Amino acid sequence: MRTKTEAKAFEQTLDSLRLSKRDDLIDALARTPNLLFRLHKLAQQEAMVRIRLQDLLTPVGGHGIGEIAKEFSTYLGTPGARSRFRKPFAPSTAAAYRRHIERFIEWLEDGERAPMESITSATLSAFHASRINREKISPIGADRSVTALQALFSWASDSSRRAGGAVPNVQPLSHTKSPKLKEEARALTSDELAAIRTHVPAEVWPIFEVTLNLGLRIGECLFLRVHDVLLTERTVRIRPYPDRPLKTIHSERDVPFHESLAPVLKAALANAKGEHLWPKRWREVGSGGKSGVSRAGYHRLSKVWGKAAKAAGVAASIHTLRHTYGSRLADSGVAPRDIASLMGHQSVATTERYWKTKDEMGRKRDAVEKLGLALSAPVVPPSGPSPAPPTAPEPANLAQLHVLNHTEIKSEKRGN
Repeated sequence: MRTKTEAKAFEQTLDSLRLSKRDDLIDALARTPNLLFRLHKLAQQEAMVRIRLQDLLTPVGGHGIGEIAKEFSTYLGTPGARSRFRKPFAPSTAAAYRRHIERFIEWLEDGERAPMESITSATLSAFHASRINREKISPIGADRSVTALQALFSWASDSSRRAGGAVPNVQPLSHTKSPKLKEEARALTSDELAAIRTHVPAEVWPIFEVTLNLGLRIGECLFLRVHDVLLTERTVRIRPYPDRPLKTIHSERDVPFHESLAPVLKAALANAKGEHLWPKRWREVGSGGKSGVSRAGYHRLSKVWGKAAKAAGVAASIHTLRHTYGSRLADSGVAPRDIASLMGHQSVATTERYWKTKDEMGRKRDAVEKLGLALSAPVVPPSGPSPAPPTAPEPANLAQLHVLNHTEIKSEKRGN
């Protein structure tokens, strides 16, 4: 399954082979059609008439994708496994990567025997399009499959991570991710929040309230430690932990909170057992499904929210609490860069969607009104001794300056 551009390139290689009348290479391809990948690579480096038959028949590296995929799967399970960004692989991520790579191998025409060097970025794009058009999944969902393959090829080409060294002629593959939706993020109104709260158990609502008032990802909230809550400084620290790595390096941050949240946090600290702020059942990990690992605690909490939202007649997920936090900050006139710092966004572009509201013109008018008040405010004189008054009036223009200079010169002559 090749793209039109890739198919055209291979067709040009075959045309060049016919024109060169290399019967030995044609016979080799007739016996083993898979050699076309190798011939195409050699044709990019050397003229067709100069390619030797032994170079075509001798595989470079001799590794099919199935063999390398098994090595990578074993690597994902080792304690020292690291991604191309030097971050450890979570068990759920490793399981998802294995699943996506298996699906890709099934999609390939040659399956496990397909040589690694024959797979290019164009192949990834074709697989991405196939998942969207044939399997009817979202473009962002197809991105996840391609990300797993990029991780495989990055590891295979990295001699510092692969025990046997880098696979010859294998390079990291590039792929442009699908653009995310740019419309305004869903935010809950006060009435919707009040309606949902009436259907949430009293012992669970503090988790949702802290998530809302700090704009946290639900995972960041569930894995908070007791020592992360600084009541005197009215700050909550978001830090990475072995049982919960953060999403990006920008996710590590200190988030101040309003005094209205202090009683909720005090109660949570009083009820905490152990080092974690919330009960263990919300952080439990279970097994099941193709992934082999599931966030059982999170899914249990998500069901509580889902039932409450459905009973209240509100279409929203737990993550909507975080969107509500960002939207309220934008409505209050907080700058996008400050919102990004509070929410731990890696890029301000992610934050800008909170500013794309229907009342954009109203915010502009408010900003102009505030600017007018600032410009019309009286200027406060600086403190300290007043400057001495000038001894003589300063000239308003060049003509007055000329008259003054002429008068001073005449008075000096009379004095002499």
